[in-house]
Amino acid sequence: MPDHIHLLIEVRERLDKHLGKELAGFLGACSRCFSALQNLPSVHTLFKPYHDRIIRDAGQLNRAFRYIEDNPRRMIIKNRNPDLFRKFLNLRIKGRIYSAYGNIFLLRSIWLLPVRIHRKWSQQESENYFRQCEESFKAGAVPISPAIHRSEKEIVNMALKLGRPVVKIVDKGFAERFKPQGGYFELCAEGKLLMLSAWPENTSGKSTSGYKEFHEMNDIALGISALTPEDRISIIDTNV
Repeated sequence: MPDHIHLLIEVRERLDKHLGKELAGFLGACSRCFSALQNLPSVHTLFKPYHDRIIRDAGQLNRAFRYIEDNPRRMIIKNRNPDLFRKFLNLRIKGRIYSAYGNIFLLRSIWLLPVRIHRKWSQQESENYFRQCEESFKAGAVPISPAIHRSEKEIVNMALKLGRPVVKIVDKGFAERFKPQGGYFELCAEGKLLMLSAWPENTSGKSTSGYKEFHEMNDIALGISALTPEDRISIIDTNV
């Protein structure tokens, strides 16, 4: 890739040095070769600190192979559609700061529909709500939800199958090297996804949310959906 490299390393026997030191030596040698080819002063390394992950089974290995093989296609799509893969920091909505990733203009949707299942509902009430959501999506509604409950996920997936985009409230921020994974990438490429982080400072990649935070995320979805499209347009700053 133009700006990074992926390596799959199989270790078959115990090493004399830590694997990190072996890898650092390899990257250093690459940097020295580059300097020599370009007639440049020797540089210590061209590479930023690497991110390693131990692959523990065949399934993880196959997913890693597929990801690396698919990387060039993903890069081409991102380069052709930069506005659909943008990260936005310090996005202010109703006095709260968010970060966002994806198609920011989904906030301009005329009808944002908060999707929220209540645990005390009977099966009949849940089924009625499911049908109401389906009718709303067919009429043009865009779901906005953290989609935590299994039934909420089913409703959001139904919206996607009907061709609707989605605004998803998430509890994690977006690190410097954040990339949407799996189906999220394809949705971004189609302009059908906006991820809105309620806690943008949490860029560790790990969820720290519990029952209280999940309720707050649902309240956030409800509050944003209640804004008029004009109000949502006024809060969007595409230069953040």
